Amino acid sequence: MYKMDTDDDELDMSWLEEQEKLNNIETIYNREPIKSINLFFIYVNKDKSVDEIIQEKHVLQQPGSLLSKEILLQYIQSKKRYTDKTKYKFQDVALFNVDIEPEHVQAYSTTDATVENSKQYLKVLPFSADIHVADSIFVFHETASLFFIFQEVVLMNHSIRTTIKSILKTENTTKSQQKHTKKVRIDENTKHTRKVREILNQSGLF
Repeated sequence: MYKMDTDDDELDMSWLEEQEKLNNIETIYNREPIKSINLFFIYVNKDKSVDEIIQEKHVLQQPGSLLSKEILLQYIQSKKRYTDKTKYKFQDVALFNVDIEPEHVQAYSTTDATVENSKQYLKVLPFSADIHVADSIFVFHETASLFFIFQEVVLMNHSIRTTIKSILKTENTTKSQQKHTKKVRIDENTKHTRKVREILNQSGLF
């Protein structure tokens, strides 16, 4: 007689629960805590091209679906890279999480511009604070992701001459730029968010 192998721990029945939810997708739209999140470490070279992408999974602290600032900084520090003349310096961390309200799911899923609409759920975050991932509907849990962007820069001892030239050029143009300081800062903030989206688009992850 066939005997089921029970040496392992209790059978993982989460797939069955997931299937039941999918079968009742038209009626079940409750938001639930996210248990784990995708981590993508993206390395961008000096030519602004993506060199490599490393993917990992992180189990979030409960309650609150939390990734603490201490763990966040550990990830950033451990993923830095160096070559003989350059290093990959941490630049940004962005969270993608579709925390849409249940009553808006149907409209979200049937729109012809789903990709464009999804961009509103991408947020650049400060790396010096805890990250709380908001509850979302179960079908979006697998898409919850944190993107860490590392930019290749030239090491100091290889850029002294370039730095001196840059300083001299800056001194010559400072006066003409001072009158437009406020406008430049606004433009830079806009460009910053756009730059993160461009890198993610290039990586094929977003």
